[in-house]
Amino acid sequence: MFRCCFIYTPGGSPIGGIYSGPGITNGVFDPSIGAGTYLIKYYYADSFGCGTSAAQNITVDICTGIGSLKPDELISIYPNPVHNKVNIGIALEQEVHSIEFYNATGSLLFSQILFNQKSVNNIEIDLSPFPPGAYFVGLKTNNGIVYKKLMLE
Repeated sequence: MFRCCFIYTPGGSPIGGIYSGPGITNGVFDPSIGAGTYLIKYYYADSFGCGTSAAQNITVDICTGIGSLKPDELISIYPNPVHNKVNIGIALEQEVHSIEFYNATGSLLFSQILFNQKSVNNIEIDLSPFPPGAYFVGLKTNNGIVYKKLMLE
């Protein structure tokens, strides 16, 4: 499927020139012309008839969908900042094997191995034993390790 958008191109210099080329109507390029590379020209003439022009290629790509999300976009931590208990939301397509909790100096304070992680999409962790401060949550996933910052108040 082609995603259509309109690009207004007023950036020619000097101001007051004319754009021409495939897909140009009234100074606006319409990418619904289709995928491909198109040469767009800008022409300007002053009141004495002296003119100049410039040209540039514009490439239109077909949008076929949304790209894959990064592993850290599939995991959310809330609320952040947190007072006592934090929730870790895990997208269904993400497999988390373990959770680790580090202080700001990198010392491991808490670790939990997850079993049957495919059926888990939310994990609640009680952080009330820890003092307020900045922490990091490390999540070992099937795509690597994801680190998220967390503020404990």
